[in-house]
Amino acid sequence: MKVINDPSFENHYIQVDDYNYSVYEEKTSEKKNTYPNLIGHYPNMALALTAMASNMAKKSPNMESYITRLEKINHDFKNLTIKQ
Repeated sequence: MKVINDPSFENHYIQVDDYNYSVYEEKTSEKKNTYPNLIGHYPNMALALTAMASNMAKKSPNMESYITRLEKINHDFKNLTIKQ
C-alpha cells in the first residue's frame, strides 16, 4: 500500500491500494492522541483530490470564504508534481 502526502494536503493523506484511493484526515482527540479519520474511498485520484479539497474547505466560516478557500486548494492541487 502506498501513501501519498504533500504539504498542500494539510492534515490529510491518501492511501492507494489495488482497488481504490482512500482519503484520510489526521484528527487529534481531547487527550491529544492523533488518529486517522476516513473521509472515503474513491476509484481514481481525481475524485480523491476533489473529496479532500471539499473536506478541507468546509472548515470555512461562511460561503464566500468557502469558495475562496476551495479555489486556492484546487489551484495548489493543480500544481502538484510527482516525485519518485
